[in-house]
Amino acid sequence: MPVIDKKVAYPASIPTTFRRAYTAGFGLRRRIASWGTLVLLLLLSSITVAQPPAGYYNSAAGLTGYQLKTALYNIIKNHNDQGYSALWSFYEYGDTLPAALTNSGTSTDIIWDIYSYNPNGQNPYEYLSGSDQCGTYSGEGSCYNREHTFPQSWFNQASPMKNDVVQVLPTDGYVNGKRSNYPYSEVGSATWTSQNGSKLGTSNAAGFSGTAFEPIDEFKGDVARIYFYMATRYENVIANWQSNANADDVLDGTSDHVYDNWFLDLMMQWHEQDPVSQKELDRNNDIYDYQNNRNPFVDHPEYAESIWGYDTIKAEPSNHVANFTTTTTTDSAITLTWNDNDGTVAADYFLLMINTTGTFTAPVDSVPQTDDTDLSDGEGDININHGTQTYTWGGLDTATVYYFTIYPYTNTGSNVNYKTDGTVPTAQDTTTATGNSGGGGGGNNTDTTYLLLISEVADPGDNSNARFVELYNAGTGDIDFSAETWYLCRQANGSSWGDILLTGTLKADSTMVIANGTSNFNTAYGFNPDMANGNISGNGNDGYFLYKNGNHTTGTLVDAYGIIDQNGTGTPWEYQDSKAVRLYTVDSASSTWIAGQWKIDDADVADMTPKWHHKTYDWTGAVSTDWFNINNWQVEGTAPNYYYDAGSYLIIHQTSNSPSVSSADTVFCTKLKTDTNAVITISSGVFKVSSK
Repeated sequence: MPVIDKKVAYPASIPTTFRRAYTAGFGLRRRIASWGTLVLLLLLSSITVAQPPAGYYNSAAGLTGYQLKTALYNIIKNHNDQGYSALWSFYEYGDTLPAALTNSGTSTDIIWDIYSYNPNGQNPYEYLSGSDQCGTYSGEGSCYNREHTFPQSWFNQASPMKNDVVQVLPTDGYVNGKRSNYPYSEVGSATWTSQNGSKLGTSNAAGFSGTAFEPIDEFKGDVARIYFYMATRYENVIANWQSNANADDVLDGTSDHVYDNWFLDLMMQWHEQDPVSQKELDRNNDIYDYQNNRNPFVDHPEYAESIWGYDTIKAEPSNHVANFTTTTTTDSAITLTWNDNDGTVAADYFLLMINTTGTFTAPVDSVPQTDDTDLSDGEGDININHGTQTYTWGGLDTATVYYFTIYPYTNTGSNVNYKTDGTVPTAQDTTTATGNSGGGGGGNNTDTTYLLLISEVADPGDNSNARFVELYNAGTGDIDFSAETWYLCRQANGSSWGDILLTGTLKADSTMVIANGTSNFNTAYGFNPDMANGNISGNGNDGYFLYKNGNHTTGTLVDAYGIIDQNGTGTPWEYQDSKAVRLYTVDSASSTWIAGQWKIDDADVADMTPKWHHKTYDWTGAVSTDWFNINNWQVEGTAPNYYYDAGSYLIIHQTSNSPSVSSADTVFCTKLKTDTNAVITISSGVFKVSSK
């Protein structure tokens, strides 16, 4: 008897006694015009579904780990590429619903679309194979097209990947467009949902919080096994795809492990929770007829765990990290590096801890530690992905000794498993005095203090055409860009660059704004930018970098927003639909991005503060005691253009209307001064002041 598909939605007319026979008939779906009588169903139950050819996997017998993966690669490589247009023909027999699962209960020509099929009732819409191909679409239900489950942009639209029917499925064109090239994940907050329940939104998977797409449970295992196939079939080239588009969200740049831990964790979970279905078995046989290879993970689901060594819950990591040391030290930041030092059980993540006492409390299994980068209490910790191997602690006090330790761990949530035995690595270093540079290298400007810096990066959530980058001259002299060569450079998705040569003059203690376009900026903010250039189009995951005496290939890196060659999605520096503001207390550039120097908040156009950095706000209490009433503040003796942000300095004067904080929100300011006898009343909420 063939494997019974746990997913089948049986027509009410088929008695329970005969449903196993009904399921076994899936392999003949394209040849039978009607299910006919129960007698026919009984006959179908004796038919054996085709298996891999005898000896197909012999060369993989007895192998495990990456050796098994390479053996499978040699079995399934060099398949017969039929070209892109031939996919339509395959869909007409390899991707059609069994007649009894169609809305009519009789049609044999309905496309099995994973984004519209409803396993629990009527399909919201159906496509006739061959007739309803896209074409153009205006919404769901318009037509079906060819979706690359593994997005084309990740492999530069190259063949044979583009034409590989294992991963190119027939799906609703509109839903395919919504999915775009976003990674698959589990979505916490959905921004759009298809009619069968597939979702687009924010990933809630541990390790990735960017935009993602989630298919319904019915097809999660199908997707996972396609991704295992892609890692195996294209083992010889997949390591080169990491920098393409947003592939870095998923790929780790290797040819063996292939995927980032968060993604491989999720795919293994989907693989286990949604076992191989009869649909996949039938399709795998049709694939072999069509292009002369198979998906090994459909024929042998156990191969996945055998290759990647996954179990539902992983054991404690075998090793601590090696070479844990500080490499760069400034007056407000210390950079650490290490070697992941993988053993038999590799860590999934690392818990990096910091304090000023040198005494650490070890984490406890089953109790995950949340990120704490607020060092105002002298201690903090942060969770780091496996493979990162460096982190910069910013916002540190000058001339202060800081101590560090790091714990590897596997799993997440209540299954978290820290390695606390053995010799736990530690390090320590002392920040320098203000304005001085520390030793250890790590950047091009360790011997020079640069006073031109990036002060605001803006991606308004309600107007992508109103993006801008603000620069601030923290020096006492003007900068003439005709006498000095400076470039602001954007790196998109951690790969392609766009360089902007700065022009004009930037006065001391002043800002300049480079916008995406003059007219759009003026419409949004009411005045013209200092410069406009189409390279100011960062959508939240693109880095901006200041270079002196040349562009990004010839100049000296002076200041950084983001990390070079890193896609910012899901990182601490992601600024999608947000504004990132440099703290008021930062008065010199840094060639490495330092989290503690920035505050990133969700923001629309109304929340942005272009040309408004390093302003001093004086409390007047002119109209009330309400801290949040902008009319109670003045800047240089006049009403402020904008409400204060992290780039502002607040001075509380003694007035008859003392400021009162009664909101449940957290009040944040970078630098605060109170006059003698000045009063701030805090009746609820949190008042937070950061000195760095």
